[in-house]
Amino acid sequence: MSAFFNVVREPAQVTFNGVTQEINKDVLLNEDSGDILGVVSKQYALVQNNEVKDYFDEAFDGYKTSNITDHLSNNTGHWIREIVFDDPDFTREIVPSDVVNLKLKIWNGYNGLTSVGYALEGYRQICKNGMMGWRNMFSTKLPHWGKDVIGLIKDSFSIQFQNYQIVFDRMEKWATEPFNQKDFGRFIDSKTKVKDEKTIAKFLSDKQSENIKAQFPIVMNRYNENETKWGSFNVLTHIATHDTATKSSSSHLFTHGYKRMEKLATSFVEEF
Repeated sequence: MSAFFNVVREPAQVTFNGVTQEINKDVLLNEDSGDILGVVSKQYALVQNNEVKDYFDEAFDGYKTSNITDHLSNNTGHWIREIVFDDPDFTREIVPSDVVNLKLKIWNGYNGLTSVGYALEGYRQICKNGMMGWRNMFSTKLPHWGKDVIGLIKDSFSIQFQNYQIVFDRMEKWATEPFNQKDFGRFIDSKTKVKDEKTIAKFLSDKQSENIKAQFPIVMNRYNENETKWGSFNVLTHIATHDTATKSSSSHLFTHGYKRMEKLATSFVEEF
């Protein structure tokens, strides 16, 4: 399904004891499917996905890209677009023949809570992994469309990209730091829930933990990784990118499995 359907806005109604009356809310619906996307206030400023796309297309006109992918949630109420830049200014060779491109992740939502925004991430060429894990360090929200939206996008992107250099630097540093299978196992175990222990720092079940650890030698061998922090980080991002598919129409980016691996990658970034 295309992400660029029209969203219609209708007054919300409630029926009680056979009497129907409007309430001070609006319902947003996908005009193509009729699916309810969200219930919002009368003051909610509706921004359509195609408007966001057009603004970003204009802001980055002339930039070379190698891949553009659109993702939709199951009810189509949340959209993410990933744009991988293909330009020497936006790439870094971490080790010989191992190149990471800059990736722009744009989003919009119709639930009344998700404002337009974007974040910078990486994209590893050798395995097509998304490089998640930096939370909102390199993200920008655009809740209000002003007169110079294009200028705002360009200016904020320039600042965020300069800041993102520390991520490329971290990746290069990780590539020099030993981290073997036992180290990886200890890290995963530190995030595995223990019976009767209550802590948000541990969020993996025993089965999830064992499955992740079992992937270490498989992914390391597949891409001829060195036993470094860089190699271990790429085991996590590989699982998130390639092993969190869903049987529903929703993109893997909206699955519990992806969000769990993203949280695990974030923990790795914070600790190492």
